[in-house]
Amino acid sequence: MAKYETIEYKKAKIRYFIKGKGKAVVLLHGLLESSNIWEDYALELAKKFKVIAIDLPGHGKSENIGYVHSMEMMADVVMHILKTHRYRYAVLIGHSMGGYVSMAFAEKYPEATKGICLFHSHAAADNELKKKDRDRMIEAVKQNHKKVIQHLIPNLFAPASRTKFKNEIMQLVKEGLKTSKRGFIAALRGMKDRIDREIVLRFAPFPILYIIGKEDTVINLEQALEQASRPRDIKTVVLDNAAHMGFIEARDICLLEIKNFIQRAHRLKTLH
Repeated sequence: MAKYETIEYKKAKIRYFIKGKGKAVVLLHGLLESSNIWEDYALELAKKFKVIAIDLPGHGKSENIGYVHSMEMMADVVMHILKTHRYRYAVLIGHSMGGYVSMAFAEKYPEATKGICLFHSHAAADNELKKKDRDRMIEAVKQNHKKVIQHLIPNLFAPASRTKFKNEIMQLVKEGLKTSKRGFIAALRGMKDRIDREIVLRFAPFPILYIIGKEDTVINLEQALEQASRPRDIKTVVLDNAAHMGFIEARDICLLEIKNFIQRAHRLKTLH
């Protein structure tokens, strides 16, 4: 088990853990997750790097900050932790919502960004259809947020994975149910309101790693591949038998790709 610490940001307690020594890598989870999803990865990555895994506001044991958790505000939380521990820059690995936070961080703090992994994530804003889906989910969460969580999480896995990773899914549902109704809605509102950051992606002076699941029903494969063709320094990994949860569905491949990416990103000289 990792040793957790807490820090205060805007009068809210934010929980995170730090493991290992060396250059910094920040691990950012997705909606209804927490830093717990990274404990396995952190054990391996900490052999070479300083790993910082954060419970984003309203998730895990971090408190809520208002009624909308914008991607920019969550990026500020990341920066606050880095500054507290005197890290001038880091590589960011963002799963799903964590990828949106990573892009907001790169826009606000380019000098502190050494590389970004968009792990089942992307740089575009929600289109109108997706915004309506978010609104419908917000209404459903208001009615019965536990039922939404129990339905949502298994569907993030490829059909063949739902039996294979039954225990892992049960654990994720258990963890997801710890997310308060307010935290769930605040994150949904933040994602709905986020701006398009494809221009940040296109002119990024740091390397990008895209990890995409062929069976992902959350991140459109064609859209992600089209985005991934733009940055000048990018690697794209497409997982054949995974949906939205590649860190479980294709653990070994993803961990190896992320490890190699962090090492390469920290070696490169950026244009900052």
